[in-house]
Amino acid sequence: MIVAVFPLALFAIDLIDLHFSDVGRALYIEQGATYFIQSYLAAFLVLIGAVVGLFLNKKKQNVS
Repeated sequence: MIVAVFPLALFAIDLIDLHFSDVGRALYIEQGATYFIQSYLAAFLVLIGAVVGLFLNKKKQNVS
């Protein structure tokens, strides 16, 4: 779970940029909606990967 902290912190910074009044509007004009979708999808995948890894690790510890 500790490994996911750094990418999620980067996403938090990206989230601030995406929703900041000046920067977010400029990003939307330059990059389009797909940039926003990809940003949220990347953070979601990191979060899902951390949760799945946590469950697999606990399951592995219970088997031993």
